[in-house]
Amino acid sequence: MIDTNKYTVIKYNVINNMERIDQMLDEWIHNSIIRARLRKLIVAAIHEQMATNKKYKYITVLDFEVGKVFQYDIHGVVDKNEQEITQSEQMEEYLTIQGHNLSNCEWMVHKDNEIITN
Repeated sequence: MIDTNKYTVIKYNVINNMERIDQMLDEWIHNSIIRARLRKLIVAAIHEQMATNKKYKYITVLDFEVGKVFQYDIHGVVDKNEQEITQSEQMEEYLTIQGHNLSNCEWMVHKDNEIITN
């Protein structure tokens, strides 16, 4: 169970963000050609960032203390500072909150949730 005081699941709402960005561009940039070029650069940067964030979406844990394998979807999970979990320390804190004893488990991050059983 996620401790919602420390971690919040963020749902990306690109449409609302782009509406806000468009409002700011309209307010700050009066030349429509420059405004269109800036918007295109912003959209490309957002797509690049989203692709990067999707690289590692899952943590799989071999918990020797309970003798089970756990898998967590961490895409969009952020730490107490609302930063996406990308560093080992953040992931270890997340796993500790999930109830794992880090001295008695192994974990890895990966980009798909496929489990090979044979």
